[in-house]
Amino acid sequence: MKRILIIDDEPEYSENLGFALTELLCVEVKQVIAIDSAIFELKNRTYDLIITDWYLKGEGENKTPKKMIKDIRNGNFNVEGSSYKVSKIPIIIFSGISYEFVMEVLGSIEDIFFFRKGIDEMELFEYLRKRFKHS
Repeated sequence: MKRILIIDDEPEYSENLGFALTELLCVEVKQVIAIDSAIFELKNRTYDLIITDWYLKGEGENKTPKKMIKDIRNGNFNVEGSSYKVSKIPIIIFSGISYEFVMEVLGSIEDIFFFRKGIDEMELFEYLRKRFKHS
């Protein structure tokens, strides 16, 4: 079964999203509310996709997933004893901020997708349905 990691500090929003993904796509969903929890998950379990909000409750660089995303792409997280490569996981930023802002902050990073909360929900589900339809 495919696994999706959702990082969002609004539990009710991520629970609804997680429930919809589980029901519609038959995937396993893990929801966390902080970057530290996400990093723990990425070091200890394999995931096929990450969906993250941009602004999270936390301190310093843990308020946004910027450093985590760059660390993922640089191969800094790998599940010990596994050939699984965290650096290859597609990442979806699902947030209320603008695509332009996120790309300006992140620069050019491969396999980053962006959907706006409150606007692009149907497009997000269609993208995920196509991605996981053969799972």
